[in-house]
Formats: sequence, structure tokens, C-alpha cells
Amino acid sequence: MHVQRKLQWLKRMEVECEFYDLRDFSITGMIAAVLRHRVVHCDSSSPFMHLVVAIICKATRRKHIMTYHGNLGRWDWFRNKCENLAIRLSDAPLVLNRHSLGIAGTLNRRSRLLSAFIPPLDGEDLDGDIRSKLDDRSTGKSLFFCANAFRLSRDKTGAEIYGIIPLVEIFRRHADRLLIVSDPSGTYSEHYASNNEEMPENVVLISRAHSFFELLKRCDHLIRPTTTDGDSISIREALYLGVGVIASDCVDRPAGVITHRTGDWRDLEEKILSAGAENRPAPVRDNPVHAIVELYQQFLDRPAVKAVTNR
Repeated sequence: MHVQRKLQWLKRMEVECEFYDLRDFSITGMIAAVLRHRVVHCDSSSPFMHLVVAIICKATRRKHIMTYHGNLGRWDWFRNKCENLAIRLSDAPLVLNRHSLGIAGTLNRRSRLLSAFIPPLDGEDLDGDIRSKLDDRSTGKSLFFCANAFRLSRDKTGAEIYGIIPLVEIFRRHADRLLIVSDPSGTYSEHYASNNEEMPENVVLISRAHSFFELLKRCDHLIRPTTTDGDSISIREALYLGVGVIASDCVDRPAGVITHRTGDWRDLEEKILSAGAENRPAPVRDNPVHAIVELYQQFLDRPAVKAVTNR
């Protein structure tokens, strides 16, 4: 989503660029792509990918920018070393939270803190059947909450990363509140079906592709009870819209976020019960694309591109 929206904004701002999909990575293909450009910006959460691209850029004398989509230092010894070396080689390492900046800053004084959230350029929408489903379930509910997951995944300790399963159990005990779970992968639906577990009436599970940004507009609070995180785009989306956020303290969270102790479901439940419509923060309308483009222009030694807004 970050890369997709960034490309949309760059096109609107008339910044010439080429997108190289890292899912189709090959050494020869990457080298050829790098040689066609003076500035290379690598977006990834893979230490290996960042290091390979950084080495290619250094060898070909191209300017290298890296956005690390994750929390620095979270890997094993070898991958952390790869990560650190990539940061040392980079002309502009961009990280997502203060913890990561503390690590990156000791390795490369050019490191910067920059959010991964990029607002959608054009209007998005929810399918009519999703809207109807939400309207049917919302009757009699005092507050609307939402949570999202990329897929049902576990961290290195075996804990569920997104905390959706214990979150559903919390809402099973509080029928006056509505929980909407966004899971385009459908893996949570498969989990509940395979275990013959009924979903509570006040929990709506959306198991196909949809606009989470539009879903957030219908909610009072976002819940993000993850065991690990970077700079969560969903949290930034919520803050951009003025939606309240309750999140785990597994990483530094932006100002305005209510935090609970990671893995402490009783603490999370208390925060949910104490949340009200009055807890919603004022919208934060930042767009990091303008800072990114300024960086591109700096390396290309060109005048800055005029800022573009969608508001």
C-alpha cells in the first residue's frame, strides 16, 4: 500500500520514476535497473534485499535511499548485521520510529525518521454488500471499533502477531460494542471455520479485498494489539482521519495513541471499555511524499517540485 500510494503521488507530482518489483528480483535485472537511474529508493523489510541493493548502488556510484519497513534489530545476529551494513552504505536511511532511529543514527548520521503512511490520492469506496453488512450489525451498538491483519501469522515466540483471536474473545463479552476485523487474506475466517467456532454477533469479519481507509471512516477507534510492528500505516491512517487508536506498546507509537501492555489482554480490555467517542484525536494531515521528493531533488541537484495536496 505504501509503494502503491507513493507511485500515485509521484505521478501526480510529475516525478519521473521506474518501479522495480522486488518480487521479480534478479541480480542482472536489478543491476540493469540501477544503471538506468541516478537515484535508487529501496522499500523493503528484508535486510538481505536492502544490503544487496545498497552494494549494487555503491559499486555503480548511484545514490541509495532505503526505507526500512520494520523495527530495526528484530532479527537474529546475521540478519541484523546485514541490516546494519546496509544502513552504513546508504546515502539516506529512512526509518519508521524513534527506537529504529536510535540504532540507525549510530551507524549513519544521515539517517532520518519518516512515517510510512501516505494518504490515498483519490477517493476509495466500500462495496455495497460490505456497507449493508455493517449497517445490519451496527443496530444497538454504542461504539464501533476496527482491527486489521495481513494474515494469521505468528512471531518467533509463537504468539499471534495481530492479536485478533484474543481481541474477538474480549468483544464476545461486550455485545454493546461492534468490532470490525479487516482480513483480506481470509486466513482468520479459515481458522474459525476449521475449529468450528462461531463468530460473536457483534464481530464482523471482512475476508476479502476492500478499502481499509474507507472502513476507518465508519469507526470510532482502531485497535492494534500487535506483538511486533514498524510504523503502522493503519495507525497513521486513523490519526489522519481523527479516529482514536488503542495499540500495544511493542514499539514507539505516535502522539495521540493510547497504549496497552503488549500481550496483556486484561489491560487492553480496560482500555477498550474506557474508550469513548470523546477520545478521538484531532486529524493529523501529514504527507511524507513531499519530504521524499525533496530528497530525490537534492540528490539530483534539481529545483524542488511544487507540493501537491489532495485536500
